[in-house]
Amino acid sequence: MSFIRALLISLGLILLAGCSKAPTFTSGRLVIIGDDTALPSDDIEELDTWPFRLQRLFDRNGYTVNIVNISLYKMSLASFNKSLPFSLTANEPDAVMLMLGYYDVMNEGKQPLLLDMEKLIETTVQNIHALYPDKPLYLCEMTVPAVTGLSYSGTFTELYKRVAQKYDYVYLIKSPYSKAFKAASQGASKGRVLTNMGHEMVAEYLHTELVNAMKGSKPKVEDNPKK
Repeated sequence: MSFIRALLISLGLILLAGCSKAPTFTSGRLVIIGDDTALPSDDIEELDTWPFRLQRLFDRNGYTVNIVNISLYKMSLASFNKSLPFSLTANEPDAVMLMLGYYDVMNEGKQPLLLDMEKLIETTVQNIHALYPDKPLYLCEMTVPAVTGLSYSGTFTELYKRVAQKYDYVYLIKSPYSKAFKAASQGASKGRVLTNMGHEMVAEYLHTELVNAMKGSKPKVEDNPKK
């Protein structure tokens, strides 16, 4: 192969790479991976949880989206990774929403180092992408209580943004639970659960965020280089 021809091919590959677009989701199966907050509780029926409310919002507004909720009580990032690949391949997603991390901090008896948590979040993102490289991933910021320490809890939420900044296929969604817990949480005495109002707030918030992402009107993470 001549030098000029090789150079032209290399330039072509560079141009193609520069023009490549991040995967998008406008219809199909959205798989939700969460914990207790996405599931029924003593006072909340399954039809009143936010995943079911979110499905109704999509239906009402004419979107062909089928929500599959594979959340489990007290599921952590670590336990979800152990369930791969079956937990996802059994459901064949067109997009994935990841809402885990709370129980990696609160269920282990000892707070993991923030650096280790960041690696765990990133490893989970990479594992999902390895299974479905052409599908978008909606990464929801998670929060932990201030009892973990103000510095720890504040930095913990930032870890999700740091990971999202690295990958084109990751759409960052600001914490869907913070306002809902402040306005409508049933409190620590009943565990990590939401009231009816809390589920409604989360569903409406996520519907708005997802529709914005589907329309391409919301940047994933601004002013950051992508891998």
